[in-house]
Amino acid sequence: MTLIVCPLISGRLIVVMWLTIAAMAKNARDVLALRIRELRLEKGWSQEHLADVCELHRTYIGDIERRQRNVSIDNIEKIAQALKVPITELLSE
Repeated sequence: MTLIVCPLISGRLIVVMWLTIAAMAKNARDVLALRIRELRLEKGWSQEHLADVCELHRTYIGDIERRQRNVSIDNIEKIAQALKVPITELLSE
């Protein structure tokens, strides 16, 4: 289990318990969704902030994290660049 500490606007911290990706992921879409959410939360970013940095719509990021989108390789690349990780890190368990 991974613990992620997320700063909130009010100055309080929230700790999110996160199951390991291997335990939750069933397929590549699941792995991608979980890795994006995990990396975004580690940076303390909202979905909206990640979307702004990637130049994607905020609801699109939410759809990806909820596994409701089949994401193009171009958008995977944008997200990886925004999070400053290689594409392979988004797809690795």
